[in-house]
Amino acid sequence: MATDEPSPEPEEGVQPAESEGSEAAEIDDILVPVPRGQRASGDGEAGRSLLLRGMAPAELLVHLLEADSLGLLPLGARRLRQRALLIDTERLHLEAARRVALVRYDGRELEAWLTARVDEAIETCRRRDQESVRNGSQSADGEHEFMEIAFGVANGLRSAHAFNSLTPALRAVTLSLLVDGESLSSVLEHSCFASTEELGEALRTALQALLDGESTAVDPPSRMETPRDA
Repeated sequence: MATDEPSPEPEEGVQPAESEGSEAAEIDDILVPVPRGQRASGDGEAGRSLLLRGMAPAELLVHLLEADSLGLLPLGARRLRQRALLIDTERLHLEAARRVALVRYDGRELEAWLTARVDEAIETCRRRDQESVRNGSQSADGEHEFMEIAFGVANGLRSAHAFNSLTPALRAVTLSLLVDGESLSSVLEHSCFASTEELGEALRTALQALLDGESTAVDPPSRMETPRDA
């Protein structure tokens, strides 16, 4: 079911700093279960050759899921952190691989093309979460179990949707504190908030969204066409 809400372009978030605290590191391992230093995509020429080989979509999808030769899993994890979004990385990997398999490669710079496919996959996951919450559906196949493990929330689907519906700036500062273990003063210095009080009020809003699974959808997912084998 498509949403009539505004569909902004996917935003660029703040690149998080490295985690310092042990508790933050444990949460980070759950949210980003891939090596941070791993390349975001496979070798350019090798990846381009793979996409131009003319494999059938189903064959290419199996290859991408088994070998991840294009580095979609670490690229997806990186884009989630850059955009400060909470989506299961394995779920995103599956959707991104599906889009790569179904959308014909246009020959442009490989990493830019792959990033566009990953961003489309992110919006698909956000839109499906939005529809599931509206319909009162349950989370499928443990897609939101990571939320319950990382944050101790009762309903991972509702909490993820509520958090991902917050503004990009609010999501970014919240993850900087909860996941990266940054100090309040450090987060304030690099944020758009004018004072500690203003930042504190914003953080209360974000934490309430996480705990209660309710928020005003101020950053709805954008609508994108279903990929076709063009």
